[in-house]
Amino acid sequence: MGFAALAVIASAAAAQSSTRELRVLTPSDSDLVPVAIAAAKTLEPDHAGRVKFAGVMVNGHEARAASDAVVKAIDGERVDDSRRVPFVICRQGESCPEVENARNDRTYAFTNIRATADTVFVGGTERSTAHGERPLCIVVARAGQVWTAAGTRDVRNAKRCGE
Repeated sequence: MGFAALAVIASAAAAQSSTRELRVLTPSDSDLVPVAIAAAKTLEPDHAGRVKFAGVMVNGHEARAASDAVVKAIDGERVDDSRRVPFVICRQGESCPEVENARNDRTYAFTNIRATADTVFVGGTERSTAHGERPLCIVVARAGQVWTAAGTRDVRNAKRCGE
């Protein structure tokens, strides 16, 4: 099934999500890992070509197995979810592209994962020093037995992903 067909399915599912009951995926849910991996494959890598990933959170706690599976599947870099600011030391008067790279590199976390029978809405955050924190909403649709990212939605708050 092509990306356009999945986007249509996700769009229709999103329109129906207000009438369907959304359930929160739990760490023991068999769909959590494949859904998180499908969503993570849409994340933008950093300047070195790797995705910095802070984890999959369920009800405020990290789903460690899901987080580890995501990092392994996307060959990402595991980072903690602290608000530490990256720093680079450069000499005065010299060009220092490492500073811009460090400021623009994003760290991602999935914090709100809710599902209907065939569509999952993955809410999360994207953080960088240069741009602050932005909410994410990734729509993942089931095509047979496979979960595939079907697009993103603009949201003001990741907790509203799927509403």
